[in-house]
Amino acid sequence: MNKIFIWLDDIRPAPRGFTHVKTIQEAQTFLETGLVAFASLDHDLGACDECSEGLTPDEWLERHNYASMPNCSHFGTGYDLVCWMEETGHWPTVYWPTVHSANAVGRRRMEQAIEREQERRAEAVEGSPHRETLGADSLEDQTTRQARVARHLGARRIESVRSRPGRDRKAKRTSPKRQRPR
Repeated sequence: MNKIFIWLDDIRPAPRGFTHVKTIQEAQTFLETGLVAFASLDHDLGACDECSEGLTPDEWLERHNYASMPNCSHFGTGYDLVCWMEETGHWPTVYWPTVHSANAVGRRRMEQAIEREQERRAEAVEGSPHRETLGADSLEDQTTRQARVARHLGARRIESVRSRPGRDRKAKRTSPKRQRPR
């Protein structure tokens, strides 16, 4: 059975091997199948003609001094999709979603929602045996290549959270600073 890697973005082209979806409705349809192994998500997904004042994305950027991308509540955002995943439990099956948005505030909100789910799952499996998620080595060659791309984009395997029971998320891990040679 092929696993799907989805790329949610209204403007940027999808990397090779990814299925390009431009709306949260398209992404939801794929996620509901249970075949999505990984998702890379954008926050700002465009705006309807009314909200974008009839401007193209390039015209919008120029008029707004490149400060923001056009988006509106009619189209929804990547954050809306992550909240939907949190409510319905329709998450990718192999890797946690990553966020590739340039919108720093939207990206952080999405990452926080994903982290909440990771913590919820880690707490749910603490002290109980967990079911392993399908590993990349059992997928077809194409999906193995996609997995390399997912890791390159910063994706973490879903079972990696469950394999570290008792970890303290609030404890700051500091590494010694490297001194540069003079």
